[in-house]
Amino acid sequence: MRRLTLFFMLAAFLGSLAPGLAGEVSAKDKAPKEYQQGKLLDIQERKDKTTTYTTTKQKDGKTVTTPTTTEEKHYFITVQASDLVYVGEYTPMFFGKPGDWIIGDPIDVRFDGNKMILRKPNGKELKTKVQKRIRAAEYQPAK
Repeated sequence: MRRLTLFFMLAAFLGSLAPGLAGEVSAKDKAPKEYQQGKLLDIQERKDKTTTYTTTKQKDGKTVTTPTTTEEKHYFITVQASDLVYVGEYTPMFFGKPGDWIIGDPIDVRFDGNKMILRKPNGKELKTKVQKRIRAAEYQPAK
């Protein structure tokens, strides 16, 4: 009987903690996204060509190999935030160029793990994958 009472007391205690924990998680998820002011240093475009080969067998038993070349654009966006310079890679799937920014202008930036997230002039976000981190004192612009 004593064990059963102890079990119910423990269950009631843990149950009373659950709403508080759930409230903390949902409040964190709803917290406003905090940006810091950065400076846009550069945007570079690079096109990569990839060739794939498809082999098909014809009715007469011969095989024909057909090459297919595709081109994929990558953008490298360089932003200075405090004393670090970040280079983020953006590969557009459907939306084309990364934004209507001007080199040297301030830009709103935030970080989430290995992602650098930039706020576009229209308020939408552009997510890039951080490729490099450089101390601002050691940064040399690409020529």
